[in-house]
Amino acid sequence: MKGQMAGRTTTAIGRSRHRPLTDLDRFRLYLRRGAPGPHAYVILLGLETFDAPALLRAVKKGLSYHAFERFRRNTSLSFEHAITLIDMRRRTMTRRKREGRFLPDESDRLLRASRLFARTLELFEGDRDTAAEWL
Repeated sequence: MKGQMAGRTTTAIGRSRHRPLTDLDRFRLYLRRGAPGPHAYVILLGLETFDAPALLRAVKKGLSYHAFERFRRNTSLSFEHAITLIDMRRRTMTRRKREGRFLPDESDRLLRASRLFARTLELFEGDRDTAAEWL
């Protein structure tokens, strides 16, 4: 469903093709059209792979701190709420930010938090604010 708007082509959700979709917009599209697989929630971390073996390798290697930042931006959770959700202390997060990478068990918890938030988004039909408030 595409249309013309002031000389620019827009997508079904009304965004111009000149601006890329945000991770959250992409996830909402998947909610409407069908996910690319059971691991679509990784979009909320800024990851592009939906393949389970590749995800396991990424977790084993340790997700980048940037994945946590993308998760926070996509979920609109406060820093405190996000670290509580992934069961980490502020001091540990400071170290991970400096190091740039999470440990495997921390990466697994971050991945699980992403999946939980994605399920909550599904429940609230893509409404991020309501999902964050409920969670």
